[in-house]
Amino acid sequence: MLATPALAQRAGENAATQSSDAFGRSVGSERTGLYNNEDVRGFNPVDAGNVRLEGLYFDQVERISSRIIDGNTIRVGAAALRYPFPAPTGLVDYNLTQPGKDASYSFNAEYSSTSSIGPGGSFEFKQPLSDTFGISGGVGFRNATRYEGGHSRFRPLGLTAAWRPQQGTEVLLFGGLFIYRTDELRPFYYPVGTEPPPKAERGLDLSQPWASRSQDLWTSGAIVKTPLLGAKLEAGLFYSAKDQHSVYADLMRGVAADGSVANRRIIAERDNYDGSWSGEVRLVKEWIGSTVNHRLIASVRGRSRNRDFGGGSVLALGPSTILARDLRAEPVWTQGAKNRDEVRQITGGVSWSMVSPQRFSLDVGVSKSRYRKALDFADPALADPITRDNPLLLNVAGSVHVARGLSVYAGYTRGQEEALVAPDIATNRSEAPPALRTSQVEAGARWAVTPRLTFIAGAFSIKKPYYNLDPALRYRQLGELPTGASKCR
Repeated sequence: MLATPALAQRAGENAATQSSDAFGRSVGSERTGLYNNEDVRGFNPVDAGNVRLEGLYFDQVERISSRIIDGNTIRVGAAALRYPFPAPTGLVDYNLTQPGKDASYSFNAEYSSTSSIGPGGSFEFKQPLSDTFGISGGVGFRNATRYEGGHSRFRPLGLTAAWRPQQGTEVLLFGGLFIYRTDELRPFYYPVGTEPPPKAERGLDLSQPWASRSQDLWTSGAIVKTPLLGAKLEAGLFYSAKDQHSVYADLMRGVAADGSVANRRIIAERDNYDGSWSGEVRLVKEWIGSTVNHRLIASVRGRSRNRDFGGGSVLALGPSTILARDLRAEPVWTQGAKNRDEVRQITGGVSWSMVSPQRFSLDVGVSKSRYRKALDFADPALADPITRDNPLLLNVAGSVHVARGLSVYAGYTRGQEEALVAPDIATNRSEAPPALRTSQVEAGARWAVTPRLTFIAGAFSIKKPYYNLDPALRYRQLGELPTGASKCR
C-alpha cells in the first residue's frame, strides 16, 4: 500500500483488535471471526433480508461497492444482546466509509493467485473540507481469470459526504456502483444416473464467449441522526438495485462418466431488474440510573421492492462435452415480455432494554409487520398469485452475571425472512417464494478469562421452512429445516 507520508491512512485498520467477540468482524480488507456477511450459522443474512446499514434497516438486493463500506459486524448469539430487533439466523450490520478530521489517501495494488488469478487495486481518500463537512470515496478494479476458466472484470466506485453541524448530529449522503463486465458464464453439470462425471481439467474454459454477464449494482441513500425532544432521531432511506443488461444460464444435462453431454441448453435473458427502496425511522430514548440503565426504541421500517424477470429464450445446443471447449455461434433470439414481482412491507416495533452493569441485562422487542407480495406473470394462462402475511415478530433475551467475569445468557427470537429464488434448473426458474417465518432459541455462557480474552460457549436451535426441487423440478416448500448446534468461541 502506498500513501502520502504526511497524511494519516488506513494502517490502523485491524479486524482482530477492533473485535469484541469471535462471531464476525470486517474492517477494510481484514476479516476475523466465525461468520461473515454471506454465512451466519449456515444461512446467508443478505439473502434472508437481515441487513442493517449504520444500525438501520436496509433491504440489500446485491453486492455493495466496497468503496463506500468500511466493514461490517455480525450480530448473532451473545453479540446480539442489546441490539434492537435481532433476527433468528443473525444480522449483518454494515459501516459506511466516512471522512474524519484528518485527510488520508491510499493506493492499493495486488495480484491474486487464489481462486481468481489476476491484478487488482484501488484508490481511496478521506478529505475534510471544513470543520463540519467532508467527503470520502474511491475507485477500484479487478481483472480476474478464474481457476475453472473464464474471465471477470469488476469496477467498484463510490462517494460519501458527511455533514456534522453540531455535537450529536450528522447527515450522511452516499452512492456506490459495482460494475460487472465480460463475466463469462460457468456451465452447470447435471450427471446422468449415479455415475460421477470425469475429473475436470483445471483452467478449462467451457463457456461460450457470447454468454457473459453484464450488470450494474447500485447502492445509495441518506442517513440522519440528531437529538429530538429529549430523545435521538435516527432515520435512513436507501436504494439498492441490480440492473442486468445480459444474463445467461448454461445447463449441461445428462453428463455421462465419459464426459459426454446429452443435452446442452443456454437460457438467455436481457434487461432483468431488481430494485428496492427501504429504510427506517426510529426514536431512541435512554435513561441512565445509578444502578440500572434503560433504553426504549420506537421504530418504523419498510421496503418497496420491484423485480422484472423471465421472458428469455431457451437456446438448444444439442449434444456436447465437458472434456474440451465446444464453441458455438450465438443463435438469434429475442427477449420476451417480463414477469413482475412486487413486495410491499411495513413493520412497526418497540424495543426495550434494561442493563445493570456487572449484574444482569434484559432485552425485549415486539414488532407487527404487514407484508404483501404480488406476482404478475406475462403469460396470461398463468394465475397471478398475491400473498399477504401479518406476522407478530418478537425477541426476548437476557444475561446474568453469576461470578466475577462469568455470565450466562439465553434468548428467543421469532422473525420473517426472504426465501431464495428458484434455481436455473427449476420449471419455475427465478420465481421467488413468499417470505418465511423463522424462530430460534439459544443459551450460552461467556467467561472473560482476561481483559483481552473471552471464552463463549453456546447452543442454539433454528427452525426455518425448507425449499427445494420436487420430483417435477418445481421449486417449492418441501418441509421444515430444523438446525441446532453448539459452539465454543
